[in-house]
Amino acid sequence: MTHLSRRAFLVVLTLSIAIFLLGSTGSGSAPSAIAQNAFEAMRSAEASGANIDSLVSQYNSLLQQSAPAPDSSFVSVQSQAAAVQQAALTSKTFDGIFTIVLIPVIPLFLAVLTVAIFRLLAKVARKKILDMEIRLI
Repeated sequence: MTHLSRRAFLVVLTLSIAIFLLGSTGSGSAPSAIAQNAFEAMRSAEASGANIDSLVSQYNSLLQQSAPAPDSSFVSVQSQAAAVQQAALTSKTFDGIFTIVLIPVIPLFLAVLTVAIFRLLAKVARKKILDMEIRLI
């Protein structure tokens, strides 16, 4: 199991535990719509490739509090999840553009470098041959 798949497994496991705990919050009632929205925001952030480990632990701690957590705490988690998702999407976009630019540039650079090395070697060999012809024995 690779490090990424192990991390994804842990995140999915934590989210499934959070889903299980949603049915039994501190007050025994169903979580508020804001808490569910925060959960959905975390899921979409994870789907975009963001690292949401700290958000999951923060969300779980809010669910496990003995007193019901204020909705503003879940709004904070939701906004953090949205920010992390936006950063992940921006990073993916930049990586995609960077890859598109580098794919043709690297082979072109290597081709030019190879031609320059072959020309240098040919020049050195030609100079060596010419120097040998000029010498008097």
